[in-house]
Amino acid sequence: MNNIAIKVSHLTKAYKLYDKPIDRLKESLYPLKKQYHKEFYALCDVSFEIKKGVL
Repeated sequence: MNNIAIKVSHLTKAYKLYDKPIDRLKESLYPLKKQYHKEFYALCDVSFEIKKGVL
């Protein structure tokens, strides 16, 4: 019997950080031109398991 309730493998979460609010608009209007953001990785390749509890 499998004793795992939740399993997460290789989870990564990145955010785009902009210096100025207008940079977000510039990047969305001209997506093939200059990138105005820097990527910030809040999570990088995180894995975990949560086992079932007893009620």
